[in-house]
Amino acid sequence: MKIEDVFDQLKKSETTKAVNRLRRLVAEFATPEAFFLASRGDITRQWNKLTPNSPRGLGAGFWNVYDKALYLFRTAPAPAPSEAHDPLEETLSATEILLVAELMERFKKQSVTIRWILQQVTLARG
Repeated sequence: MKIEDVFDQLKKSETTKAVNRLRRLVAEFATPEAFFLASRGDITRQWNKLTPNSPRGLGAGFWNVYDKALYLFRTAPAPAPSEAHDPLEETLSATEILLVAELMERFKKQSVTIRWILQQVTLARG
């Protein structure tokens, strides 16, 4: 689902303040995909940069809206059979492999799934 569709769905059941806060945070990341792949700590740090003098953090209410947004964002319509491809047939360049290694080092990951690698490469290509 597109991020604007996610915001439209959330507006039906959540407060405008919560949706606007989410929208503001999504805009701080390179793509909506990058936002939803970021850790809660990364999102909180970004919020603290945006609101340095605020005595309050994001709070449990925000994280509930975040969880709903994540669910909506990930429930995109399934691709048509002609569009489906085998992710194990994906070709990566040497630069992309080095990027994945750098990300693993930066996030102190000892092991990652193939899906995680492909998500990172997709984000880098975007």
